[in-house]
Amino acid sequence: DHRDLHKEYRRQRQMCIRDRLTSGKEIYTARCSACHQEDFSGRVGPSLKMSNVLDKPDSYWLQTILKGKGSMPAVRITEEQAQLVIDYIRDSN
Repeated sequence: DHRDLHKEYRRQRQMCIRDRLTSGKEIYTARCSACHQEDFSGRVGPSLKMSNVLDKPDSYWLQTILKGKGSMPAVRITEEQAQLVIDYIRDSN
């Protein structure tokens, strides 16, 4: 299944990056959960559990996280850290 292959690729990429960076979960907890909640259900920020959000391409997520969008401010993290957060959100839903 295509999703399984993509999930495995993200898992392996996360393992490689994790040697140098904090995990996606740690970054999410520190920088995102205040608005999006630990369980991704949303609060000030929207829920990150909905398929119309989860199905957005990585480029959309990266742009939103790193540059901000609407009421969401830009988050001061590296692109690699943002990718870890994206992978964590997708793998946890």
